[in-house]
Amino acid sequence: MFKIDLGLKNKWLLLIILMLVGVIAYFSLTFFFHTISREQDVLVGEGKLNVNSDEFIGLTLKIPGAEKNGYWELNVARLESKDEIGEMKEINGDYFLDKKPIYHISAESGIIQWKTRVLQMEGQVNLKTNDGKSLRADEISWDPNIRKILAVNKVVLESPGLTVTTEKLDGDLSLEQVKFSGITKSFYRR
Repeated sequence: MFKIDLGLKNKWLLLIILMLVGVIAYFSLTFFFHTISREQDVLVGEGKLNVNSDEFIGLTLKIPGAEKNGYWELNVARLESKDEIGEMKEINGDYFLDKKPIYHISAESGIIQWKTRVLQMEGQVNLKTNDGKSLRADEISWDPNIRKILAVNKVVLESPGLTVTTEKLDGDLSLEQVKFSGITKSFYRR
């Protein structure tokens, strides 16, 4: 049999080496698992994350738009992210084109479909354009893929000198070409 006789000095040296190896292994594994578990960031901004949840509180979302250089920048009080959608509360933000705001939107709640970037806003939705138009409705859907806005329930479209109330509006993103459905009233001011 082999008998290893380590002196006191060698025992302390071995203990220190083992402790260093343990500390290095701990930090290496922590870094490795942190790097692997990190998903690609979809959201831009700051917010608070509830532990063991996909719920964010008080953050800014940056969502690619219909144009190559267009995007939504939405401030939301709460976002619950699920596989296909994000459910938002207390929404307020702007759509930027070439870094200039061209739309402003506010709503009580909404849903974003992550893959298609379709926004569906509900609850006193107000959309204003930089050319003076205002669209209010209970629900507004903004679809960048087909470049359409759909507004339903208590729809009011205002532009300088004209106010239209209707049940449903289907129009292009600039609200230049619109189609009204249901009972529609228009008021013209000179």
